[in-house]
Amino acid sequence: MMLAATNAQRAAIITAFLEKRLTGSQCRDEAMHTAVRYVIHKEDVPGVRQLASAFNLSPRQFERKFKQYAGFSPKLFSRITRFQAAMSRYEPAGKKQSSKSLTQIAFECGYYDQAHFIHEFKTFSGYHPKKYFSGKAEGIEYREA
Repeated sequence: MMLAATNAQRAAIITAFLEKRLTGSQCRDEAMHTAVRYVIHKEDVPGVRQLASAFNLSPRQFERKFKQYAGFSPKLFSRITRFQAAMSRYEPAGKKQSSKSLTQIAFECGYYDQAHFIHEFKTFSGYHPKKYFSGKAEGIEYREA
């Protein structure tokens, strides 16, 4: 993978590897599939206790099954999906529509305040949001392609 010339080639290598691994997986739990889809598509995800109750499981059972099915704990998975939602809502200035401020995006995605958003953003990207979206952070070239 390190010898691939472009990020697109790296992504293709990773995709092929993961698809091969998933082919052998026979985990078909419709309730967990529904729970994962719910967390991905819902903007305001309830806590683990509420999710567990909705799927008639104890919180511990729900966490264990969710992690087995999705690969992450429900809390981490919802943090990742919220981060991805924030990234997808950012529009660089200069497009037809005026871009939203990072604070607006943070509140729309369910972050408590700007500090919470910045902390989560640094955790997942390694950069402060302003630096990341300025185009000066290393390793973000794939976003332009």
